[in-house]
Amino acid sequence: MIEEPKSAVDLESLITQGGDKRIEILSELGTNKYFVNPADYQGLLNRGSCTCSALNEETEAILHEAMEREIHQLYRMIRIGLKKLLNFPGEDRFDVFLAPSGSDLTYYPILFSQLLHPDKEILSLVSCPEELGSGTIKAAKGQYFMSQNQFGESVQEEGQLFDSGIIETKSFPARAENGEINDHRTAISRYVKDIDDRAMIGYLVVGSKSGIENDIKVVTDTKKDILWVVDLCQFRNRKILINDLLDKGCAVMITGSKFYQSPPFCGALLVPKALSRKLESVKDIDFAPYQRLFSQNDIPPSLPQLRSRFQPFENRGLAMRWVCALHEMREFDRLPHEDTGGLIRDWFELCTSEINAKDNLELMPNQDQTNDSIISFRAKYDERYLTPEEMKELFKLVVTSRHQGFKKFARVFIGQPVIYGDKAFLRIALGSYNVRRLLKTGIDFHNDRHLIFLINKLVPDAVSSTH
Repeated sequence: MIEEPKSAVDLESLITQGGDKRIEILSELGTNKYFVNPADYQGLLNRGSCTCSALNEETEAILHEAMEREIHQLYRMIRIGLKKLLNFPGEDRFDVFLAPSGSDLTYYPILFSQLLHPDKEILSLVSCPEELGSGTIKAAKGQYFMSQNQFGESVQEEGQLFDSGIIETKSFPARAENGEINDHRTAISRYVKDIDDRAMIGYLVVGSKSGIENDIKVVTDTKKDILWVVDLCQFRNRKILINDLLDKGCAVMITGSKFYQSPPFCGALLVPKALSRKLESVKDIDFAPYQRLFSQNDIPPSLPQLRSRFQPFENRGLAMRWVCALHEMREFDRLPHEDTGGLIRDWFELCTSEINAKDNLELMPNQDQTNDSIISFRAKYDERYLTPEEMKELFKLVVTSRHQGFKKFARVFIGQPVIYGDKAFLRIALGSYNVRRLLKTGIDFHNDRHLIFLINKLVPDAVSSTH
């Protein structure tokens, strides 16, 4: 089992517990696998909020206050806070299921499907698989994506949740060979047209790693009984979209560790009340696989029968990460959308222009179809694109070295490479704290210009280091 931090001020231990191996600090690096130590934020310029974020002065202070609260108070505060921020006044449209990460959320629809259709095999329809969280595809297949669960127990990674293969998965790639975004609406509709013998789960995405947004009209166009789950884990959306999706009967996956820049990871599934009510009567299914994933605190109190099937467990690390995210959500929500949206558009236009002007960088196609707060680009050298291995080396050179030329910063973090086929691209991104700081201190994009200059300059070094 996971131990409490030895000291109340041991933030590193506190915010890196209660999850899988991805959040662990590796002794040989002093960081996690993404080359970030969430507690070591001084002098770090974050333009990788789509992957991994560190604390900041505000969230560190918030955590010290939250340490004094009982764990049940924190979980209650998280659910109330999400409902207050995401419902419209006077409404209560959803229940909140919690999980250690966005990838863990993917298991909930499988549980729901078994509860609703215990005698049917499951077909998982997954869009943009190469641009989702690293464990999402494995989870959608009914496999464990992790080697350690939130309870600190060892799990057989890629092992099956169930002895018999009751889950089939159909994937719909994000991009074509040339990098252009595929038409998922048409492809999914055609595929499910004649399927009637299985319980179907449709995993859509609005905001993939590069900001791709599925055409959600597929939900209303497809006249099939499908449990639609929309991945908003990047969480770069206004609450009007969330409520529209809930109205359509979709469950909505969110995280606090992408746009809202909480330390990784923390997930929540917003489940429409109509669907939640169907889960009140618990069927006689095999809960053992899910008991290795979720605890009582993860299940909403409004479902006591379902909640009783899971063990009591106090995941303080998950609660603390959500505390950070909720603070950031509240602060960002106070700002006029015209100000935040205008700054993000200005940043997008400047950075895309800078990238276009660089010899070794090239924007990914269809940037106009993605979210403006994420910019995706390839690197090229000697008349060819860098390989995935070379892109990983470029990423490492950027994020593990100290650099000169930034104002007030000596280190930088960007989005790690996204691999599709035999190609890869990098990302830079703005998160909510970045936007708030730029608005408060005066809009100055010097650091972003210098970052793009630096990445372009390091491309030859990445190529030579790999060979």
